[in-house]
Amino acid sequence: MIAREKADDVSKRVLETLKSKDLSPTDSNYTLWFQYYLGQNKDLKQQIDDHLSAEEKITEEIQQALYDIHVSAAMDEVLAASDTIDDVLSDITSLVGGANNDVARFGNSLQSASSALGKGGDSVAIDTIVKKLTSETKAMQAKVKALETDLESKNSEVQTLQSDLQKVREEAWTDGLTGIANRKKLEATFEKHLKGFQKDKKPLAVLMIDIDFFKKFNDTYGHQLGDQVLRLVARSLTECVRSDDLAARYGGEEFTVIMPGADMAASKEVAERIRTTVQGRKLVRRGSKQAIGGITLSIGVGQVNASDTFQTVLERADKALYYCKKNGRNRVTYETEMK
Repeated sequence: MIAREKADDVSKRVLETLKSKDLSPTDSNYTLWFQYYLGQNKDLKQQIDDHLSAEEKITEEIQQALYDIHVSAAMDEVLAASDTIDDVLSDITSLVGGANNDVARFGNSLQSASSALGKGGDSVAIDTIVKKLTSETKAMQAKVKALETDLESKNSEVQTLQSDLQKVREEAWTDGLTGIANRKKLEATFEKHLKGFQKDKKPLAVLMIDIDFFKKFNDTYGHQLGDQVLRLVARSLTECVRSDDLAARYGGEEFTVIMPGADMAASKEVAERIRTTVQGRKLVRRGSKQAIGGITLSIGVGQVNASDTFQTVLERADKALYYCKKNGRNRVTYETEMK
């Protein structure tokens, strides 16, 4: 894990870079530059250094390409490896269990044959053969037992690796600044819930949330206090959403909540709870304890229908969000309420 002091220093450098180069503070851009300043991904660092030394402008397109190659692809490989471990472990356990059962049955059959054949015929010859086969069977059972012991040890190793990979999975799906889910996890979770919606037709809602006048706030008070605002909103979302909901940072000052099983009334209720909770919180500078005031949110609500993708329902929630912006901000608008 990264030390808190180092993470704070890297985070500060990332935000300074994004601002100085006039780059969007999206989750992927933030993660890309965080990895660059962390310095552990040598290939990524070299490529960015090459761009910088050539005094080449690093565009949004270049950033996205670097992110896809060096960050997103690596995360996908880790997640795929985790799934592979699950599959292999399941297969091995099944095969060994089946083989052991087969050998046990074989041994029982031979024992029965030895008892039956010993009652008639050339018992000496038959008994010798059967004893030999029985002995070989016991040896096979011993080998399988030893194999099971080895596999138990390997199973423990794999479980440890799975635990480590799960930690990496969570880090790959977590926004580095706010600590809640990032856009990658948001999209994956939506796809999972969309399949559930298509199967059982239970309602599925999406909230699109934007901090009112955030750019002006940043310009007035600085990015450090701006980061404090983003963390405050993220914490408020976590406190206000239901247990099955997912709150995520979509990018910049925008957040999204996925709400499985939420109809219009339920989704608006949660959205209002989020809005009023954030409105009721006052900002204070950490060092000087100077009171800054408060912030407000505008929230658009979209309801998933049968033909939706993540982008289509998000577009409708986004339109409802901007309806809020045009009509006074600090409010919640359901997608069917726009006039």
